Amino acid sequence: AAPMSEMERAFLQLAPHLRPGQIVTDVGSVKSPVIDAARRCLPPAVSFIGGHPMAGTERSGHLAARADLFRNSAWILTFDDHVDAPAYLRLTELLLKLETGIFPMTAELHDGIVALISHVPHVLAYSMMSSADESSARSTLFDLAAGSFRGLVRVSGAPPSSWSDICRMNESRVRETLSSYIRRLVEFQTALEENDAAKIRDAFEKGHRGHGRFLSETRQAQPVEFAWPSSGADLSRLLSGIESRGARIDGMEIASRRVRIRTSSR
Repeated sequence: AAPMSEMERAFLQLAPHLRPGQIVTDVGSVKSPVIDAARRCLPPAVSFIGGHPMAGTERSGHLAARADLFRNSAWILTFDDHVDAPAYLRLTELLLKLETGIFPMTAELHDGIVALISHVPHVLAYSMMSSADESSARSTLFDLAAGSFRGLVRVSGAPPSSWSDICRMNESRVRETLSSYIRRLVEFQTALEENDAAKIRDAFEKGHRGHGRFLSETRQAQPVEFAWPSSGADLSRLLSGIESRGARIDGMEIASRRVRIRTSSR
């Protein structure tokens, strides 16, 4: 649990103290560069599995700790064809005890998704807060700001250095997502300039429909059972099937060289 910019140094400091067969994971917000650093710095006989719990607040430090932080949250564990199958399953089994749901995911997919749902929203929150703070009506504006504004800028209370590092390390995905946001904002701006009521309303309708799907709690359960994987590639193929459904691992049992997984998806 180190800052993103300190991950490689942390791996180098940790490496001499590791024994063959041990499992190392992380909780960083970007996965591809962290996994690359782990492969460069950690002993080859040690298994590294990239992780990212989607939990937390804008607060930092030990005073922000909560015993139930991970309960009912999502925890991403990355995989590829070289994944250590026994280590991945053992770590999954351990994390499920925290009452979290496990999402198997490639590092590439992870970095694209979090740019959209976390990294760029933070950029927007800091930008909105800066715009308000630099307004000539700042004192009045701050007094008038109610729930919608406060909700949108809440995460700008997080340490700026952390988010600077995160965006730099996920630079290409953040740029892609920013371009998508900018395109939509320019389209909306054009609709306003042209007084195009249909396009203006359509922009709000699309977001409203998406919000309804976002809040839907309906999930379909699907059990998965397989023999103990003989290689990382075997497990990778099984996890790819779970990933392709956007499914979450809710439970797992290992008995008699068989693995039974309870999954659910929207």
